[in-house]
Amino acid sequence: MLESSEEPSKFHIGGCDTLWRIRDWNRECHAGEYNSFYHWGLDVFWPVFTGHHLLGGTEYMWDTRYPLWIRLLSSFHLVLPLVLLWAIRILGYDRRALALQTAIVAAVLIPSRFLSPQLNMNYAFRDPLLHRTWGPAPVHLAVILAGCVAIFFWPTHLVLMRTFLRPSRTG
Repeated sequence: MLESSEEPSKFHIGGCDTLWRIRDWNRECHAGEYNSFYHWGLDVFWPVFTGHHLLGGTEYMWDTRYPLWIRLLSSFHLVLPLVLLWAIRILGYDRRALALQTAIVAAVLIPSRFLSPQLNMNYAFRDPLLHRTWGPAPVHLAVILAGCVAIFFWPTHLVLMRTFLRPSRTG
């Protein structure tokens, strides 16, 4: 619960956060966010140099059927990692973030499987690199989750844990 002595820490669109959060939530939820924003930025500019997208998911940014102002709304992906690093610098990095981020992604993967296979939301049907399915739905989702943890969350967690102090527990 939000006590009167605590104040919401920052405004955030997307990622694993709610619109307003208390300080502890802010400290714990960043293990996987940075990678998604950096990969988005890399993927959106990759076609400039190669003519195709690296992982996919940002094709709409080059689709002229969408008005430019709509496409530019996604540019927050480029600035938000810096804002998040600034917030962690001030608030500290909570060592529980890896477990929390893993639980959130696991909870998001399951409903993603009920969407259209053509959307492949959160890679719930095909992986982003080999574009294949890794067995039945539970096995595939477990492989995607394990890949997220091993490739993205764990390395980011280690860097943030070594770079930023533990949060102080006040109140």
